[in-house]
Amino acid sequence: MTRIVRAARDRLPDRVAIGVLTKTFPPELVDAVIDEAQAREQRKRSLPARLTAYFTLAMWLWREHGYEEVLRQLIDGLGWSGAGPDEADVAWSGSITKARARLGVEALRLLFTRVAGPVAVPGMAGCFWRGLRLTAIDGSTLDVPNSPENRAEFDGPSNADGPGAFPQVRLVVHAECGTKAVLNATFDGYRTAETVLATRLFSSFGPQMLVLADRNFLSFKLWRDAAATQAELLWRVSDSFTLPVVERLADGSYLSILRPPRKKDGDPITVRVIEYTVTTRDEHGATTSELFCLATTLLDVQMWPIEEFPALYHERWRAETLLDAVKTDLRGGPDVLTRSQSPEGTRQEIWALFCLYQALADLVGDAARHHRIDPDRISFLRARNTARRSVSRIPDPGGFPPLTSYDTPVNAPSRNSAAVSTTGPDDQALAPPPDTPTATPPAATDPRPQWRFFKQDHNTVEL
Repeated sequence: MTRIVRAARDRLPDRVAIGVLTKTFPPELVDAVIDEAQAREQRKRSLPARLTAYFTLAMWLWREHGYEEVLRQLIDGLGWSGAGPDEADVAWSGSITKARARLGVEALRLLFTRVAGPVAVPGMAGCFWRGLRLTAIDGSTLDVPNSPENRAEFDGPSNADGPGAFPQVRLVVHAECGTKAVLNATFDGYRTAETVLATRLFSSFGPQMLVLADRNFLSFKLWRDAAATQAELLWRVSDSFTLPVVERLADGSYLSILRPPRKKDGDPITVRVIEYTVTTRDEHGATTSELFCLATTLLDVQMWPIEEFPALYHERWRAETLLDAVKTDLRGGPDVLTRSQSPEGTRQEIWALFCLYQALADLVGDAARHHRIDPDRISFLRARNTARRSVSRIPDPGGFPPLTSYDTPVNAPSRNSAAVSTTGPDDQALAPPPDTPTATPPAATDPRPQWRFFKQDHNTVEL
């Protein structure tokens, strides 16, 4: 065994990466959140904090595998180092459980706060409306293992026959409609209302943003606090909500007021109300109609024409599509639970789930910008499959030996640009167009993603 191979084997836990998703989770970022969470290991271990963080993310990439197999998937990506699976000790599941407990929840929560945010750039199809970035808030629930600890911490639905089969976590997300990227997310026990969770998302609201929401969210206090962020609002009104007509506007909408439940809650708030009917016809010719009533902060009828609001509110469904991708494409469907029997482990896994989703949304957004197409045209499942394959195909850039005379380094990609290795038909939606050079990077002024190449043993590796 050569000195270089021996050194690579000894540093193996520090060299583990997570394929193309390492762009979103570079080692420097992972180390920073670990230090901020004070979760750094106190002595040299075979499962250091950084490796454990990557492992927690990878659990959702290979949700069908056990702990040891997931860790082996990460280590197999270091074949270039000369230390293959035979030389790399794969920790047993009990050690991995202890390593996850040492890492804790806060490091994954902080990691999510660092990577969450908008992905769309101005001009990207389906992401903006009249200069406003389209976003939406929505909520759902996740089943977690039915341990006594989880049941006591999270609770769950029940009926006259007793509690449901599993405890549940209630979550609410604030998402970018066009790219379905997560701007913010929060979760808590089943008994915590969505309106309470929504108040924790206001830090991601802001000017030049239009926030859409379903009828479950409208209340005076929530509207007042959301509007205080200077974001524009377009929320559906439930049947039980009374909105008096104060002034009928020329386009058929009208001004109304939201009254505070108590005087100390503030002054009444003026809103514009738009009503329209959606009629559907089934295969037998029978028709059904539903009245939609929307309240908005957009009061100017000339600047914000009424005929565009029905299609605009329909964009709110993008948030539900996001939640479906999280619960089905990544989690694996309603029959799949988190792995942890403890509340701390469950919270850690959910933050890791959101982190992984955001990294894939970032990857899809890169491809949409690169090809100048609507992000909806890019398959989320193909992005996930590409990420899975890349773990064993693309090494950690920090793990390469020093560059030699035949190496050709160029600028590394930024957080908003990714180079995706392509080997099969499933990658076509994420691949560079045919006219993209394979060895020569685009000029610095080229708006397309930058590419980085290393030549190791005369084989070009694309990162």
